[in-house]
Amino acid sequence: MNFNRKILFLPLCLFFLGYCHVASAAIIADDDINIVITETNGQIPLLIRQRMQTSIAVIAQQLLSGKQYEQVAAQKIQYEDTIEEVFNKILVGYTVTNVSVEAGQNVNIIVRLLPWSDTINKVDVTVKTDGVSPEIATLALQDIQGIDKLFKDNLRGLPIDAVDWSNGILKHNLNDFMQKKLPEFRADFDMQPGETTKVAVTIYPRMPVVRTVDLRMRSNSMPNVYLLQERLYLQSQTDILLGVPVEFVERHQDYFARKLAADLDANKAFSLFNMHTKVNFAVGEKTQITTYSDTKDYNINIQGWSDFGRDDDKANNVYRLHLGKIFKTKHELFTQLFFLPQETEADWAAGYYYHFNDKWRLGGRYFFDDDIWSVDAKDVFDDRWLGRFSYMPENNNWEAAIRYKVHDFISLEYVLDQDDGRRNRWIRLIGNF
Repeated sequence: MNFNRKILFLPLCLFFLGYCHVASAAIIADDDINIVITETNGQIPLLIRQRMQTSIAVIAQQLLSGKQYEQVAAQKIQYEDTIEEVFNKILVGYTVTNVSVEAGQNVNIIVRLLPWSDTINKVDVTVKTDGVSPEIATLALQDIQGIDKLFKDNLRGLPIDAVDWSNGILKHNLNDFMQKKLPEFRADFDMQPGETTKVAVTIYPRMPVVRTVDLRMRSNSMPNVYLLQERLYLQSQTDILLGVPVEFVERHQDYFARKLAADLDANKAFSLFNMHTKVNFAVGEKTQITTYSDTKDYNINIQGWSDFGRDDDKANNVYRLHLGKIFKTKHELFTQLFFLPQETEADWAAGYYYHFNDKWRLGGRYFFDDDIWSVDAKDVFDDRWLGRFSYMPENNNWEAAIRYKVHDFISLEYVLDQDDGRRNRWIRLIGNF
């Protein structure tokens, strides 16, 4: 019976012996190697510590990967001396005082360092821009607030002699920081090492940059010529964009739009009529800026027109000045002056319009020279097209027209009218001044 039991237990014993042999012969992989670095003062900056750990890991992997745990344990002192010798050759600012290799379930390598000399206690960081205006510089520096922390965290506690060794780490992390915070600019830095280390960071714009700015000033409630008096001022404000990265302007265009609008509206010529401005950007190397400045209190415009193909004795060339005052956003009282260059005389009218909305209005005018009333209606179909109609009840005369806006300064009309029972049609070229 005892003999039979021995026979039964023999395979189990052979299995466990084989398992233990396999376990003792396990091979070390790269992931099995752990690096721990300690320093006398315990103040190694985090990224510098990580750089050191990476360097030691490369050395250790070359020595230990593919080896058996028991082989490393048997040659422990030899591996410790080799790691210490190699790391001392590439390390600047520190001396390796001790290396401990512990081979268990993993390989733990503990490296103890001693700094060569005095360490950095304080870091002063200054940041400046190059190639952009002070206002753009201020805006750019707001985007990179906290850049000083990048240097302080990576330099404080570092031996002064190790500063050169840290340059690559700082440059890499500075590039990452700029890519996240201010990708339209690049940054360089200079250092003056010491117990108080001074760092000077300079940021430069990246290409492409804004090379020209095309200005357009528009208004539906004031004459375009009135806006021209502020064009030079607006040009001086937009010149700050020259040389600025295109993507930076695009990212901050809401800021620039608000600023330009506020600056224009604060000027006396605009504030006098309580004008409010909106600014549109088309950003590129050739940037286009269009301002739309309007007032809800007044409706003033100057037009001149010439008629072609007209078959009556009415004036073919006319200039008209419209002066309107708006009450409660919908009611307009106005006067109109008509200048007839070929007759060297002027006519005038006064009237009232009710504005249902921005597109549709209805009202009437009284022409003093002709002593006659008209009923007027206008409907704006879209940004290009509008229709208008005027009717004079006393003589049953009327005029209807369809207008097409070629651009902000020129429009074309097809006009059809009835005058003393006779109908006529022609083309009218209108200039919006």
